[in-house]
Amino acid sequence: MLKKELSCLKSLVGCHKYEKTTNINFLIFSQIIFAQTNNNLPSKGVSSVGLAFPNTQISFFLGKVYAKSPGWFCEIRTGFGPSEDDIYDRSVKWAEETLGDSKVDESTAFASYSGGLTFGINTTTSIYIGGGITKVMNYNQYYDPFEILGNDGKYWIEDDSENSIEPNLTAGIMLHNKKFGSYFVTYALSLNMLPFNFQLSTFCRHSIPLVANSFRWQPNPHRTA
Repeated sequence: MLKKELSCLKSLVGCHKYEKTTNINFLIFSQIIFAQTNNNLPSKGVSSVGLAFPNTQISFFLGKVYAKSPGWFCEIRTGFGPSEDDIYDRSVKWAEETLGDSKVDESTAFASYSGGLTFGINTTTSIYIGGGITKVMNYNQYYDPFEILGNDGKYWIEDDSENSIEPNLTAGIMLHNKKFGSYFVTYALSLNMLPFNFQLSTFCRHSIPLVANSFRWQPNPHRTA
C-alpha cells in the first residue's frame, strides 16, 4: 500500500515537473520568435493622402511603424497631364509631317511608385526612406489652323520617343498629433527626387497591438497513476 502511494506521488511530481519545464521552454521559444519580428511592441498602421509640388502630384501612402524596429511603407504618386479628351492616339510624325501642324506647347506628367522602411523615433515622431521608379510622360500640343481637331484647334499627342522610366528616392518625417480614440492625426513632410518635389501629407494612424503568446501544457486532471 505504501509503495503504491509513493509511486502515485512520484508520478504527480513528475507531471508537474514536466509541466513547469514545458511552460518555460514554450514561453522562451514564443518570446524569441515575437522579439525577432516586432520586439513585442505595438505596431501603428498608417495611411495618407498628400499633395506634392511644384511638379503637382497626388500621393497615396500605406505602411506600418514599429517603436524600436524597422517597419515598411509603399507609396503611389500620380501626376496631372492634359485632358484625355484632348489627347489623340497618334504619333508626333503624323502631326508634324502629315498634317504640317506646328507645336505650340509641351507638358510633362509623372507617375511614381515607391517603397521602403519606416523607423519610429519616439511616440510622436517617425521617419521613412525608400526608393522606386518614376514613369515620365511627355506631351506635345499642336495647333490645327482649320480648327477641326481638339479644342479651338489645339490638341495633344503623347511623345513616346521622349518617355522614360527613371529611378527615384523619397524620404520624410511623420509627426503624430492629436489623438481621437485609437486614431491619431499625423502630418508628414517629405522630399522626392524625381520629380523634385516637396510633399505635405495628412495621415490617419491606428494602433494595432501585437502580443506574444505562451503555450502551456496542462496534465490531464483525471489521469491515474
